[in-house]
Amino acid sequence: MHKQKTGMLICAGVGVLSCFLPWATLPIVGSINGMQGSDGIIMIVLLLPAVALALMGDKTQPLTGGKLHGAAIPAILASVLSIVKVVDFNSKMGDVGDNPFAQAMASTVSVGIGLYLLCVVGFVCAAIGYKMKADA
Repeated sequence: MHKQKTGMLICAGVGVLSCFLPWATLPIVGSINGMQGSDGIIMIVLLLPAVALALMGDKTQPLTGGKLHGAAIPAILASVLSIVKVVDFNSKMGDVGDNPFAQAMASTVSVGIGLYLLCVVGFVCAAIGYKMKADA
């Protein structure tokens, strides 16, 4: 298998797995993963083209042209959407007002590792795709 396709497959696979990891950690409730809402499914759908295109066709040849764009662009979109989720989460936790209970609760709630992984994985998948397409 070509190094580019292997790298993209591993990277997109990590992104899919990150949807099952904690996206938010709450002190009493525990953790919430991406599959507890529709957001995780959306992220998986955006990462599936990279997985599918890496497994299709001649595995010794790299993805180029439209196939490379078809794998990289949705993966980048998944990362951008996850960054928006992190920013939105942090802004909501920072805007609790004067309620001391809400402030105490907000200080213990944090973004989980799954969402942070997803922020990175789409950009890395695209970088691998474009950087390694000429390697034999």
